[in-house]
Amino acid sequence: MAIQARAEQKRSRGQFGYGAYKDEPWSLQAIEKRVYAVRDFYNSVRVLDNPADAPHVKGALSTLRLLIGYKPTHVPRVRDSK
Repeated sequence: MAIQARAEQKRSRGQFGYGAYKDEPWSLQAIEKRVYAVRDFYNSVRVLDNPADAPHVKGALSTLRLLIGYKPTHVPRVRDSK
């Protein structure tokens, strides 16, 4: 692969977007990080009804934890020392 200017590089779309992990689904940590960001935003603007604190959101995260599992998906593999 030759070095090219960023504007000249062709991005290929994967099943779940672009980038190094474009063909891997989001991990539960990535989903929770976005929910927590919404929760923190609404807490910072002092809105009374925070949608991220709703019981159905917490229930959905609990269900996802059971279905997906709570493990990192992008852990690099260790090479053999041989």
